[in-house]
Amino acid sequence: MAKENNLIVAPQLGFVLGKIESTSGTAESLAIGDALFASEVSWSFDRENLARTPLSPERPGVMSAPGAAIVSYSVSSEFSAPTISDSGDVPHNDVLLRAGGFQSTFDDTADAFVYVLTSSNHKSASFEIYEFEAVGTKANKTALRGARHGWSIDCTAGEIALLSCTGLGLGASTLANTYVTSTPASKTAVFYIDKPFVCDGGHVEIVDLSDNSIYGGGSVGSPSDNYLVLGLTLDSGWTADAQRGLSADGASGRVRLTSGGPVTGTLQFETVQLASTDGAFDPYALRDNSTPLEVRVKFTHNTSDHLCFNFYCQIVGVDRSDDAGRSTWTCAVELRYPEALGGDPAVGQSPEQKFDYAASQGLFVDVTPDDVGVLAITYYSG
Repeated sequence: MAKENNLIVAPQLGFVLGKIESTSGTAESLAIGDALFASEVSWSFDRENLARTPLSPERPGVMSAPGAAIVSYSVSSEFSAPTISDSGDVPHNDVLLRAGGFQSTFDDTADAFVYVLTSSNHKSASFEIYEFEAVGTKANKTALRGARHGWSIDCTAGEIALLSCTGLGLGASTLANTYVTSTPASKTAVFYIDKPFVCDGGHVEIVDLSDNSIYGGGSVGSPSDNYLVLGLTLDSGWTADAQRGLSADGASGRVRLTSGGPVTGTLQFETVQLASTDGAFDPYALRDNSTPLEVRVKFTHNTSDHLCFNFYCQIVGVDRSDDAGRSTWTCAVELRYPEALGGDPAVGQSPEQKFDYAASQGLFVDVTPDDVGVLAITYYSG
């Protein structure tokens, strides 16, 4: 008969600590206050096996040798933030956004955090993953440093807005300390009580840049919603690559983000017959004319806390289907560089252009980030 064993490690008993590194690859000291609201956490401590097969009178092969080591991981986190009144009210997935290629700016005047996706100068993070046994006094600990990841964003109507990350990290500076069993650990991790952003009750605006009109009717900041947007997804296109070096313990010297192409995404919305005066939308014509569009998505909770996504894109594919008794379009999009002030140079022309942030441009708040990029995520209160 099997014995009761309270030392079995339970998959949902644990927590993840994380912090952005001051020096990339140098592990930060983590404490229980650095706990992340993390779900669907998985990891793997991988090491190459170097076979040795000398000539032998019997079957060839002797003891193999350990080669390059790396830690892979994946984690999901909801979009949520405290009510922002100063620079200390950091959004709860700040670490995951910044380790995924976003630069963060705090606008003191607007009480807003702005994250702009940039192509270089990426931050890295230190993580510690704790997995408890049933008694809850000890845990297995996995330590990563220099971690970076690609990501995807899912905003489906009626669901929580989610950020999902998949990446690589270096093991502990002393490689043997990457995975440590039976580590005494406290279960006192405290998570925030702020509500996550649910994808409902928001503004969704797809803007014709030629005249700043809104497809579906209405005006900037006040769309008519003559058709409903079912969902938005975005994918970074980042690949986390381990770069090797002779001086690195475990041969993996750093993790860098590389891109195989533009940020991609999908927009799904109802097929509705509208007159041109009501914001008629023809995705085929927009695709065939390579028309640049601006997309503005804003969610609100607690009546005053806001989450906004802003980007310029081009429709590259159109798929027709149906959902709940209605015809729908799902448009594949690729994100393009934003327009400069006044639209010269044009959208997609120059990688040195910055977002033109102003209330009239759909961010719903005046902020002036210094970062160049193709996607902006803004948290603000007010």
